[in-house]
Amino acid sequence: MKKSVIFLCVFFCINNIVAQTILPDKSAVIDTIKRAQCQQIVDEINTMQLYCDTVVFKAEYGFTGIYFDEKGLLRKYFRKIAWESERSTMFVYYNENGELVYLFLDTDSNCGDGKEFYYLNKGRIVDFAGNVNCGCCEEDLTQEEINHLRPVIGNQLKTSMNWELNLTNFIHAKTLLKILQNENYYENEEF
Repeated sequence: MKKSVIFLCVFFCINNIVAQTILPDKSAVIDTIKRAQCQQIVDEINTMQLYCDTVVFKAEYGFTGIYFDEKGLLRKYFRKIAWESERSTMFVYYNENGELVYLFLDTDSNCGDGKEFYYLNKGRIVDFAGNVNCGCCEEDLTQEEINHLRPVIGNQLKTSMNWELNLTNFIHAKTLLKILQNENYYENEEF
């Protein structure tokens, strides 16, 4: 009897998951050269010998690492947070001018999950993709809802596709560092 109840619960939960991929509008022109330049910067940062000057590890929050190059420039930020039934992982990369070039966000909660990435050049979106999975939704997002979530190529990065996360906090390394200096940044809902 217990096995059939568990099977029905799993079957019901799986059948109610609404998964949708959000890509740039079909009319959007993606600058493949700028996108490749952003990816090249990310690849270079991943091969650099970075030092982690600030690490925060708290059982109730997770791990935050801030990575600097040999010149003392913030080049990479990593955050992994897990609490109760929610978790998020974020990777952020900056060029030598402190400008955001890549952001990856992976979120998961008891209602759904999502992954999204953004390539940016001079604060403007060059390319992005996102996948939103909603376990609490009964039907697909409407075209209007997708259009509301969909960033626009060439615009500035503002919010996440999965939450109302304020991504403008990450646009420039100086902004992120100022926010991180705030003692209560874990409790700031927009962060």
